[in-house]
Amino acid sequence: MEDKVRENRLRRMADRRGLILRKSRRFDPRASDYGLYALLDARTGGLIHLDNVNSVYALTLDGVEDWLMNEESKERSLTIDFGLALDVIENLDEWANKLAAPVLPPIENPAANRLEFRQHIPHTVMIGKCVRVVSGVHASLALADLGYVTECAAIMRTVSDFCNEINAIGKALDSKEDLPEPVQEFVQHYFAPKPRTPDQHKKTKGLRYPSRRDLMNVEKRWAESKGIDHEETRSLQKFLNRGSDDYVHGAYETTMELYDMREGHFSMRGSRLRWKRQDYIEWIFLKLHEVVSALEITAAVTSHEEVWNATRGARRALDRAGWSSAPLSGA
Repeated sequence: MEDKVRENRLRRMADRRGLILRKSRRFDPRASDYGLYALLDARTGGLIHLDNVNSVYALTLDGVEDWLMNEESKERSLTIDFGLALDVIENLDEWANKLAAPVLPPIENPAANRLEFRQHIPHTVMIGKCVRVVSGVHASLALADLGYVTECAAIMRTVSDFCNEINAIGKALDSKEDLPEPVQEFVQHYFAPKPRTPDQHKKTKGLRYPSRRDLMNVEKRWAESKGIDHEETRSLQKFLNRGSDDYVHGAYETTMELYDMREGHFSMRGSRLRWKRQDYIEWIFLKLHEVVSALEITAAVTSHEEVWNATRGARRALDRAGWSSAPLSGA
């Protein structure tokens, strides 16, 4: 009875670490793995390999406890300042609304069946994207908290796209030269009324929408004008985007991430694994540097001193806390 209580305690400890504790089903006491245990990765089902382990079931309860206790005592490679992250998130709405205030209230456009900003200029595109960035952060946090982790990641990928678009427009405006053609096209597409009939849609065929690569080239030219080597940052950005793109496109790995080894089926109504939900929440927190930087550069080009000072201070606080994202705006 005492071993069963201990086994259940270790099973809960393993679960917190995203692992499955499984006992050998051997009934023959002479079997080499009789009464022994295995630790499996809950996401992949793979064996957690340990030194001197030659079979799947090779751990006694003492061995399981030693392994779990040693792992839990290890320091995390990255420490998140949750208080700082929550403070930043709490201020995002206020900053975005203050940036938008000069172009509000919107004007009704009955022909397009929508509300519109009072100015159709690059600066208001940046403001509009900031609103979507902040909304996306809140939506991602809500989804992660409910366990919809892959959907959370898909939204955060779009948030990164919005931040990159803000950055490209901001860098183009900062150059004090004529706006590059991709930025002009992007702004034009942003404000263009959407087709409301199939015939209207046919007329839009052939119109080219600026790609991510086009906007990255705008940033590259800006960096070169400032004597900054943009290639390393660009390479890293492409690599990070590639991983996030998998969630948007429903890549194989993102499907298998939803499989629950304990239950033996896909979890399509939210992951029950607390550690997984926590990992995605922390990932969102790490994206805050990118988010705050987008708001900062928007405040800079729209000459909103109050928001610029606030976001600049928040970004520097994130820098001091060890946030690793590269800033989108200048120090």
